[in-house]
Amino acid sequence: MIGPNGAGKTTLFSIIAGSLAPTSGAVAFRGRDVTGVKPFEAVRAGIARTHQIVRPFKSMTVLENVEVGVRFGRNKVRGSAAVRQEAEKALELVGIAHAANTSAANLCVGDQKRLELARTLAAQPELLLCDEVCSGLTENEMLSVLELLCRIRQLGTTIVFIEHNLKAILSICDRILVLNFGQKLAEGPPGEIQNDPSVIEAYIGKTVVAEMERER
Repeated sequence: MIGPNGAGKTTLFSIIAGSLAPTSGAVAFRGRDVTGVKPFEAVRAGIARTHQIVRPFKSMTVLENVEVGVRFGRNKVRGSAAVRQEAEKALELVGIAHAANTSAANLCVGDQKRLELARTLAAQPELLLCDEVCSGLTENEMLSVLELLCRIRQLGTTIVFIEHNLKAILSICDRILVLNFGQKLAEGPPGEIQNDPSVIEAYIGKTVVAEMERER
């Protein structure tokens, strides 16, 4: 999902995830009306999100943070040992198992992003909403996170991804939705969206398109 700042991307995520109630319209997920459900009900239904600004529980360890996701996730995992095992699996998947006993407050930005993903994945969502998970990362960190998102998708989780880096979007996304002033401007495969005159005018810009064409 792409669009100018203020287009409504994060607001839409908040509505889908239950943090905001829509003033009109409806949210349907797997044939079920989930309009206006509370955030914990959205998680139980299989919808989970990351936040643009990471929100770790800084007084807890990395492992304890992820255990929260397990305990309040879609599947009720019982027993401390089982909860710990599921949390360790999530940390292994995102590549920070080595930091399990580290205070979440001491992680670098890149690893905090991975922790946010691990805690969200521990809730075992069917739909993962990622809000600018690559923002603030170096080029190598971004590429690593994009590879991780591809692995998550391959494991069967659907991902909706808000991102401003067009190269990142075009490299991994199957379909792109463009928002502008709260309205859907366009939707389609990457190649189609990249060459859509209305999208170029409202968001991408002719200079960026020309630069991307030269890099091909």
